[in-house]
Amino acid sequence: GDGKERFLELSRFLFGEEGVHKHCRLAPVPSLWINGELFFDAIPPQFELEEALEEVLNEHRDGGKKEEQ
Repeated sequence: GDGKERFLELSRFLFGEEGVHKHCRLAPVPSLWINGELFFDAIPPQFELEEALEEVLNEHRDGGKKEEQ
């Protein structure tokens, strides 16, 4: 179904076609993607999730510009 295709799409995004099909590399489960970017490859602690969401919201408010650190 659609879930399988999305999982393979995310895996190819991370590891490329060869990585997925020749080397059996797959996207981590569970994982958290925000705006097409892998933010967490495991369930994060609450404070880390809140910080990540705040970062994304701030970028959105600033017109998509990432803060330089």
